[in-house]
Formats: sequence, structure tokens, C-alpha cells
Amino acid sequence: MASNVDIANLSLRKIGETRINALDDNTPQATVVNSVYQQVRDREIAKRLWKFAATRAALAALSTPPLFGYQYQYVLPADCQRVLEVVDAWSYLQPGDPPFRIEGRAILTDMPAPLKIRYASIAKPESEFSALFVDVLACALAIEIAPSLRPSDSKGKQLRVDYRESLRDASRAHALENAPFMQRSGSWESARWQ
Repeated sequence: MASNVDIANLSLRKIGETRINALDDNTPQATVVNSVYQQVRDREIAKRLWKFAATRAALAALSTPPLFGYQYQYVLPADCQRVLEVVDAWSYLQPGDPPFRIEGRAILTDMPAPLKIRYASIAKPESEFSALFVDVLACALAIEIAPSLRPSDSKGKQLRVDYRESLRDASRAHALENAPFMQRSGSWESARWQ
């Protein structure tokens, strides 16, 4: 169970800097980490499907429909970093038009309320982060802060290698942990058996 300070200290250790006690410490290390921590965390959560970040919601339609193209619009949750799935969207597929569009902080669709979605949430506390994501985030944070704290150091290349290795390890573990996905039978498949 990592905290934001644990993650910050892991990244500082990767570049050979001293530890901090809190992100708001009055030290150069804490100041630099604090200035980029949230942005780097949100970016890393958005890049991949992390199980700890997956969240579900049932959205209510707004009272005003979109100006054109779709019947309904739904506001994304405030903590939504990326939409992973609109449940049952496949049943609204039509030639030429996608079943939904994301524009700004809204989903436009012909699907009636409640609109069920899965999304990556940035509101998860660090204590829920997987151990592999903690390492990925620490590597990404180290890459971001190294030029400010160690401008003459040449660790940048090694930090990027460490980051790629952390991502690879996390991806492998994630792939082994996934349940098998079954495609729904469609007309093409059922025609084959008739």
C-alpha cells in the first residue's frame, strides 16, 4: 500500500536524490515532485487499462439533447480520465454512424438512460494502486523530475529503459490476470452453421 510520498521517494531514489517527508515540504525535491506529480499520475492512468482505476457508472441524460446527430447527451463523471466501455453500444451499431461520440466532457448517443459506462478514474487513492503501477509511476515521475534536480546527470536514458521494463512487466501481469473474452455471436457466425 503505497502513498504519494512513497511513490515520490521511490522516484527520487531512482535519480539519487534525498527522501522527502511530504509533497509540500520546503525542499527542492518536494517542490519539483509536487509540481508534476498529479499530471504524471493522471497521464499514466490514462495511457493503459489499469484494473485498480476501472470504475462503473450509470449516467442520467441531460434535459437538453445535442443540437443534431444524436438523441441524448450525458456528462462524464468528474473523475473520468478515459472511457473504457459504453455497455451494450454494439447493439446500437448502424452503418456509417458510431453508436456514440465523446465530445468534450459529454457522451452523445441514441442510447436511452441510464447510460452504463466503465471508465478509468483518477480519484482512486494511491493505496489502491497495484504494486506494478507504483513502479511505472515512479519511473515516469523520475524521468520528469530528473532534469530539474540533476541537470548534468546522464541518467535519462537508463530511466527510460527502466520505465519501458516496468511497463512490460505490468502488461504481462495484467494479461495473465484477465478473464477470457467471448465475442457475441453475430449473423456471420450463425450463418456458417445453417
